[in-house]
Amino acid sequence: MVIGPLQTIITSWPDEIEKWAQFRRLDFGIAHGKNKKAAFRHDITLINPEGLQWLDDNQHLLEDKEALFVDESTLFKGFTRKRTKYLKRTLDMFDRRHIMTGTPVPRTCLDWFSQQFIVDQGDSFGKGITKFKKRYFYPTGYEMRDWAPFEGTHEKMVRMAKSRFFVAENKDLKLPGVHFLDVELSLPPKAAKVYKEMERKLVVKYTKNGKPIKKTADNETDKYGKLRQIASGALYDKEEKGKPRTYQKIHDVKFERARQIIEEVGEPMVVLFNRTFEATEMKKKLKGLRIGELSGKVPVKDRPKIKKAWNNKELDVLLLHPQSGAHGLNLQHGGSQMMWLTLTDNSEYYEQANARLNRLGAKKGVVIYRLVMKGTVEKGVVLKRLLNREKDQDFLLEYCKKIQKQLMKAAR
Repeated sequence: MVIGPLQTIITSWPDEIEKWAQFRRLDFGIAHGKNKKAAFRHDITLINPEGLQWLDDNQHLLEDKEALFVDESTLFKGFTRKRTKYLKRTLDMFDRRHIMTGTPVPRTCLDWFSQQFIVDQGDSFGKGITKFKKRYFYPTGYEMRDWAPFEGTHEKMVRMAKSRFFVAENKDLKLPGVHFLDVELSLPPKAAKVYKEMERKLVVKYTKNGKPIKKTADNETDKYGKLRQIASGALYDKEEKGKPRTYQKIHDVKFERARQIIEEVGEPMVVLFNRTFEATEMKKKLKGLRIGELSGKVPVKDRPKIKKAWNNKELDVLLLHPQSGAHGLNLQHGGSQMMWLTLTDNSEYYEQANARLNRLGAKKGVVIYRLVMKGTVEKGVVLKRLLNREKDQDFLLEYCKKIQKQLMKAAR
């Protein structure tokens, strides 16, 4: 049984099973939709994490399954999350258990605990996360809700799990590489005034088309979200149940600069967005171009066709939401240009999305544009935080490689 993000099990796994000769003799079924049970009659059963609650009530279907593979295991980094609890109840039913991820510690090395538990049920780090946390981490952050590792924790965790992980390295495989270009932008005067008012007072008042508009942030967290919206170009209206979310546009600096870059580059471009209004405004700017979208708004049945159209070079622009398309999508055949219209706060989605084009089969070096609004939380908080977490993860992976080499040398 393979567990992975919905997008991955529907578009990527079927393609890979067909691509490799040693797997073509195996059939597969996708446990999604109404007839999930039928998928368990096949050699390989693909299921997404949201299907595990249903599987918890149908564990008898696993009687013929020998091995478990969790693709993008960081989906289970939360030890107390429901999806993890459902999975833990099935672990004894598999003879072998494997997890795979390119971003094992997207926030801190504490994220590794729950993932490793899937493999060895506590043999590496112990059965309970609370005891482990108190020994190797200390509380920090807002209201002491976060946990930071004591000095040396990374190394200790690697040594605890040293015979139970493998860092895949193919020195013969040369990927073209990635080049980042930061494009710094400035808010126009009226938008800057709105931003500063929200930053200071949690309330903004402005006039649009002669109509007075007032927006209020409920607390600091809500304020941060609204500051990010303003930097992007708009503010959402109050949500009304059963109705589409509306918004008030404040500026189009990002949308216009993105259009210019797409026009200047003259090559297919993946544009990563975080809010619905960003995709809406980009479509307005890019009229006349062939545009596809992969996001939660797009029906599941349509996603493979959109991915195929991109890889066949039938699209000029692919609008991609990082939560829907960060994991497991192979997009390297459609182009080598990518743009973060608005950076995500989630370092896992950030690193995973950046790896969609620089993959096996890519012909050219990948260029990733990051549109960042100066004087806002985008540059001072978001980008800084993402880059720091990237360094932390790189350090852990390099230490894993070091220990792995020592073990292999000792085994000779």
